Amino acid sequence: SLSSEARQPRPHSPARAALEHVCHYAEQHLATPLTVADLAGQAEMSRYHFTRLFTAHTGLPPAAWLTEQRIKESARLLRLTTVPLKEIAEQCGFPNANYLSRVFRKHTGIPPAAYRRSGA
Repeated sequence: SLSSEARQPRPHSPARAALEHVCHYAEQHLATPLTVADLAGQAEMSRYHFTRLFTAHTGLPPAAWLTEQRIKESARLLRLTTVPLKEIAEQCGFPNANYLSRVFRKHTGIPPAAYRRSGA
């Protein structure tokens, strides 16, 4: 079986450029409900091919990577702003503050309010 390095797109390949474009696009559109099909479309690849290459490129499947980016941005906003959790949820693509709280706690082990108070 091939190692994950062997399956990754070459450093300057069109596939790598497309994947980097998708990552940048997703980071700029966290508030938008993005699907794997949307991201594959941005890369101009089939969903199957995109998912395979994206996972090799980032180490995570697209939906898990997107959730991780949303959690990172939520954490940044909790740390650096006093924006209410409801607004952070909207800005980071979560349907509501309750769902953000559940996902944030699952990923970080700490509720958003406690994270904000800790100044982590």
